[in-house]
Amino acid sequence: MAARPAEAIWERIDARTLRLYGPIHPGDYEARFKPAFDDRVELVLLDSGGGDVETALKIAGDLHAARVTVYVTRWCVSACANYLFLAGAERRIGKRGVVGFHGNFAALLASDPETFVGYEDEVAALRGREAEFLQSVGVPQSFFDMAQRDDKGEGGGAIYDFIAPGPEMRAQIGMGDVQGAQSRAEIDFLTRYGLPILLTD
Repeated sequence: MAARPAEAIWERIDARTLRLYGPIHPGDYEARFKPAFDDRVELVLLDSGGGDVETALKIAGDLHAARVTVYVTRWCVSACANYLFLAGAERRIGKRGVVGFHGNFAALLASDPETFVGYEDEVAALRGREAEFLQSVGVPQSFFDMAQRDDKGEGGGAIYDFIAPGPEMRAQIGMGDVQGAQSRAEIDFLTRYGLPILLTD
């Protein structure tokens, strides 16, 4: 597998197009996203393995407010899927694209509350912002609770890192307007390299 960048690259392709390539780290909103983003941007290309929840939520808030189109060029998983992909007024998956979910902050908190002992105020604030965001994009928390499970709701004992919802599931969870299909070739590629993904119908 070719090496991917260690830091997020926010690249302005042209006046109306912005591209994210790489992971999302704390501080990226101010240091990398804000200098590259303005009100001319209409299309955001996504290729990211996710990263910091709080930073991704800030970026998603700006994308959602600007009513941009998001387009997954290859991989958009974890925080990229949970927030940046869902933020799009139009959401598209390219020919090689995969959008994969594995739970969110609230689902992680419910499954492992001990991790956050001593950070109750910060946790409550972040959980509140996440809940507001999900309500604004129309995707239920119950989907992320299911995606947090090792079997991604399938049963049978198989373990998956991500769930890649197909058209039927997307229609059930408020993503029925997504254009494009999950790439089976990319899902097979990621699975071979140790990131098993459940592709639904």
